[in-house]
Amino acid sequence: MNLKLEVTQKNDNCITHNHCNFDKKEIVNLFSELFSGRTDCYGKLEGKCVREKLTDSHYQRHLKGEESLGVYTTLDDGTCNFAVVDFDFKEFEDKEIKAKENAEEFIKQLKARGISHSWMEISKSNLYHVWVFFEESVQAKDIRILFNSILGNMGINTNNGHVEIFPKQDFVREGGVGNYINLPYFGALEGSLDTRIMIDWDTGEIIPIENFLTLASENKVAGNQLEKALSGVPETTECHSNGYLEEPTKHLSKNVRDQIISTVIPYWEEGQRQYLALSLSGYLAKNGIRREETLSIVEEIANTCDDDEITQRIACVNATYDNYNKGKSIIGYSGLQQILSTEDMASITKLFESMSLCKEDNWVKPLSENAFHGVAGEIIEMIEPHSEADKAALLVNFLVGFGNLLGSKVYYEVEGHKHPTKIFAVLVGKTAKARKGTSWGYVKDILTSVDDTFKRRIQTGLSTGEGLISAVSGIEKEQCGDKRLLVVEEEFSSIFRKGGREGNTLTQIIRNAWDTDELHVLTKTSPLHAEGAHISILGHITFEELKQHITSTEIHNGFGNRFLWICVARSKELPFGGNFDDDALSLYIEKLKEVVSYAQQEIKIKWAEETKPLWEKVYSKLAQHDSGVVDALTARAEPYVIRIASIYAVLDKTNEISPEHLRAALEVWRYSEDSVKFIFGTKSDNSLETQILSLIKSNPQGVSRTDISANLNRKVDATFIQKALDNLESKGFITFTEEKTSGRPREIIKPT
Repeated sequence: MNLKLEVTQKNDNCITHNHCNFDKKEIVNLFSELFSGRTDCYGKLEGKCVREKLTDSHYQRHLKGEESLGVYTTLDDGTCNFAVVDFDFKEFEDKEIKAKENAEEFIKQLKARGISHSWMEISKSNLYHVWVFFEESVQAKDIRILFNSILGNMGINTNNGHVEIFPKQDFVREGGVGNYINLPYFGALEGSLDTRIMIDWDTGEIIPIENFLTLASENKVAGNQLEKALSGVPETTECHSNGYLEEPTKHLSKNVRDQIISTVIPYWEEGQRQYLALSLSGYLAKNGIRREETLSIVEEIANTCDDDEITQRIACVNATYDNYNKGKSIIGYSGLQQILSTEDMASITKLFESMSLCKEDNWVKPLSENAFHGVAGEIIEMIEPHSEADKAALLVNFLVGFGNLLGSKVYYEVEGHKHPTKIFAVLVGKTAKARKGTSWGYVKDILTSVDDTFKRRIQTGLSTGEGLISAVSGIEKEQCGDKRLLVVEEEFSSIFRKGGREGNTLTQIIRNAWDTDELHVLTKTSPLHAEGAHISILGHITFEELKQHITSTEIHNGFGNRFLWICVARSKELPFGGNFDDDALSLYIEKLKEVVSYAQQEIKIKWAEETKPLWEKVYSKLAQHDSGVVDALTARAEPYVIRIASIYAVLDKTNEISPEHLRAALEVWRYSEDSVKFIFGTKSDNSLETQILSLIKSNPQGVSRTDISANLNRKVDATFIQKALDNLESKGFITFTEEKTSGRPREIIKPT
C-alpha cells in the first residue's frame, strides 16, 4: 500500500482529494458504519462511560473535533465488528521506536496468517494502534485467541498493560459493557492532524480519511480468512507468562498484599464476588504469585466482607491455578478491568511494576566480597554509591567491557583450544526501571578514557550472522587490523525474534563467536569470512521477555549457555544523580592503562600451584549437568569460570590464576547460576523430556535416536538427548530394545 494523497480543496460541505470526493454526511455515515460497536453507551476521553444511545451525531462531533468519542467493542452476544491492538510503551525510553517496531511486526504476522488488510494509527500519545475490520460480526474470543497467539510469538505478554487488545474480554458480564477504544481521525473534518490518524506503515505517510474509509470498507476481513488464521492456534484466551507452566512460586511483601486487599474489598459485592475471585486469582497467578498467598488474600477479603460462600471462593482460586498450570484459559487482567475503576486498576498494575524483587525472599543472594577483588572491585565500590544500578550489573558490565578491551592476546589454553577473555552476558530485570542501561554508562566512560578507540568498537542492532561478520570487518578496516567488537544490545529480545526466522544465521554465528575467532557464512554470491575476531556481547532483557522468547531449542542447543544471565534490580533512588570524585577516577584510569600496556604482549594464563587443589575440588561439581533448563543454561560453567578468573588475574598484572582470582570468578558464576534458577525455577524443566516422550508414545512400534534428533530439527545436542532419555528410563517411561537387521542390531526406544 502506497498512498500519496493531499487535500486539494475544502469547504463547509465537502472535502476533495485527488482520488476521492465525499460529502461530509457520507463521511460520517461511512465512519459510523466502520467503527460500529455497542450502541447503548459510549466513552469519553477522560475515561467516563456515558450510558446513552450512541448516534451519528456523536460520530460527527468526534470528526469535527468537538468531543472525542470512544466505542465499546464487545457486544452482548460476545461478538465484535472490529479489533484493535494498542502498543503503549510509555514507560520505555525509546517508546516511539519500540511501539512502531512492534506494530509493524504485528501487521507482518497478520499478513503471514492470511489477514492481508490492517491499519496502523498514530495514537494521541504518539504511539501506535493496529486496527482490523470484519465483514461480519466475529466472536471476541476468536480474535483474542489469534491476537494473543501472535503477540506471544513476538514475546509480548498482554498482562503487563504495555500492549492491550480490544476487545479486552471474551464476553461482557451481565450489566457490564466492557472497555472502549478512542476512535481515530478526531477533528478530521476541520483540518489536518498529526496524531489519531491512519498512516501507510510502509512509507509513514498520512492516509486521508476519505481514502481510508474507502479502502477499509472495501477490504474487510472475511470469516474464512479468520478461520484460516486461527487454524493450529491453541484455544487460550490470554498469553501465559512462560513456556514452562510450573506452579507459581513468588512471594508478595506485606505492603503489597495489604494494598491489594484494601483495593479489592470495596468491589466485593453480591452478584460479582465469584467473577472477581476468578479474575483476581488469575491476575495473581499470571504474575507468578504462589497459590497459598492468593488463597490467603481471597479468604481475608471474603471474611472482611462477611461472604457466606468462602468455600466457593477458595474453590475458584484452586481451579484457576490448576487451569493455569495445565495451560488452559483463565481470566485475569481483563476481568479485573471490568470491575475495578480505572484508577484502582492502575494502582494494582503499578504495584506489580514497581515491586522491588530484590526484597523478596527468593531473590538472588547478593554477590559476596570475593567477587569484588582487586582493581575491578575498587572501581565498582567507587561507582556504586553514585548509581541507581545494581552492583552485580556494574561488575558484570566491567568484566565484559574490559575483557573485550584486552583482546585475543590474553587466553587460557586447554586441550589445544584457546579461551580468551570474551564474555557474553545478559542483564535481566523486571522492567526498564531495573536500571540495566544505567549500569553501562559509567563503565563505558571509564573504559573509553582508558582506550579512546573503545567507544568506536561498540555496536548495536544485531540482525543476521552476516551482519555480525561484516561488523567485525568494518571495525578491522577502521581500526587498522583491530578486530575487537563489543555488541551492546539493549533490546536482546530482538535477537531471539530475528534469530528464529527461517534462514537467519544470527544465533549460529553468535555460538561460533564464543567458541572461536574464525567466523564463516557460505553464500552463493559472496561468502563472508572473518579471522581473529574478538567479540563480546552485553544484552538487556526483562524477565517476561526472556521467558517468552527463549525456545527449547535455544535452551538446549548451546546458545543459552554461552551467556551469563544476571538478575538485576534498581539499587536505590538518586533524584539528582551521582557525583563521584574525578581525581579518584583518574587514579583508576591510570591503573587500567597500566594493565592494558601489560597485556599488549601475548599472555598465556595458567594456574598458580597454590590454586590447583581448589580448582580440582570445584571442577567436578561445575561439570555436573542434567537435562533440565537450569542445567542446560549453565552447562559451560568450567570454561566461564576460567575466562572470568583470567580477567581478574590480568587486572593484577599476572598470568597466574591465584586462589583469590578463582574465588572471585566462582562467586560471579554462582550469582549467574542462581539468577538462572530464579528466572526459570529450581525445578528441572521437562520440556525436552516431554517432547521426546510424546514422540515415543505416538510411535508404539519404537523410534531411533535418529528419529528423535530429526523430530527436534537436529538442533539439540546429543548430550542433552541422552540425559533426557536416561531420565525417562529411570522414571520407567521408556525401554531400550534391539532390532535385528542385516548388519548391526538397531537400537529401538519404546514406551513402557
